[in-house]
Amino acid sequence: MQYEASPNRYEVEQLIGQGASALVFKGTYENNNVKHPVAIKTINLDKASQNIEQLQQETKLLAMCNHPNICPLYQSMVHQQYLWLIMPELQVSILDLLKTLQPIGFDELIIATIMYDVLQAINYLHQNGQIHRDIKLSNFLMDSQGNTLLSDFGVASFIRPFSNDIRSTFVGSPLYMAPEVANNKPYNQAADIWSFGICLYQLSHGNLPHENCQAMEALLRVIQHEPPKISSKRNFSKQFKELIDACLQKNPSERLNASQLLTMKFWTKRADRQQLIDTLKEYQVMRQPKPNAFQEQVDTANNILQSKQSVGLSSSNWNFDEEDPVVEKKPEEPAPQQIIEENDTDIVLSGVQKLVEEVKKLREENTKLKEENERFKDRLKMFMNQEE
Repeated sequence: MQYEASPNRYEVEQLIGQGASALVFKGTYENNNVKHPVAIKTINLDKASQNIEQLQQETKLLAMCNHPNICPLYQSMVHQQYLWLIMPELQVSILDLLKTLQPIGFDELIIATIMYDVLQAINYLHQNGQIHRDIKLSNFLMDSQGNTLLSDFGVASFIRPFSNDIRSTFVGSPLYMAPEVANNKPYNQAADIWSFGICLYQLSHGNLPHENCQAMEALLRVIQHEPPKISSKRNFSKQFKELIDACLQKNPSERLNASQLLTMKFWTKRADRQQLIDTLKEYQVMRQPKPNAFQEQVDTANNILQSKQSVGLSSSNWNFDEEDPVVEKKPEEPAPQQIIEENDTDIVLSGVQKLVEEVKKLREENTKLKEENERFKDRLKMFMNQEE
């Protein structure tokens, strides 16, 4: 079935996710008087105007990917000042599943089943010359059959041919960030492997390394400290420890790649898919949605979808050609309806690298002061001895 770029054929039912400039709704698409369930991600282009190229990159990557463990893109369109991305309706993020059902961590059978799906998606991306750059539990989504899909290509990038396979932009979520990324050094696909290892740690412990630290301190710990180790108080298998160690190597060249990780013995622990379906049902019982929650945002979104006025980009279709579409500014019009005043839930990372360098300098200066203080003490002792 083809999902048309016709806003009035979509209807929003419930707000299920919120980010810096994006909202995700549960909704439907009407085709021949039949309503089909979908997820609708809407991005405010006015508030994300500086990231137009990034949004184009996300939609291009989603449209090009064809893998059972990567969340597909059914359709995309620009209507009013919003970009609307139409995707399959999935059940829950793995982060929500963890927090709701097992806040101290899942057992290895569940971890193996979830993360094997994710690793296959990462391997597909890496084999096609891509880096996801934001591997984290909230970007792992489970469908009704217990399959886990990788989503959110908002910061993903291609490794261009003849580019030495490195990137140096500072993006991603700090607590999942590889040391080389946190230190603003060139990086490659191995950065995704580190983040994958952190996800394994989080699924097994219920928390992230350094999650009680401020962003600045967490980044410094990632850069300066040894990689996190799984708790010795928990009865983890040798195979699980080997898997995490293979991912969490400070030196990127010492990490196994995705293809190599797929061959490790830990994956033989995978549970029957029915066990994941039962886990999902348990979650759904515990997390019944509150009636009329965020109804104002739902109503506003539906009003925008049903309106004929188009503001912002001149076309209602997102261009997937090699050349990015040009944004044409129209004369100023009355301010369109706003779905929501989004709160930026992401940690602001701009300028962090400068702070890292400043802290390093302060530590170096502190070391010098300590050395001078010790020399002063030695001279003072010599002087006191001479007086005696």
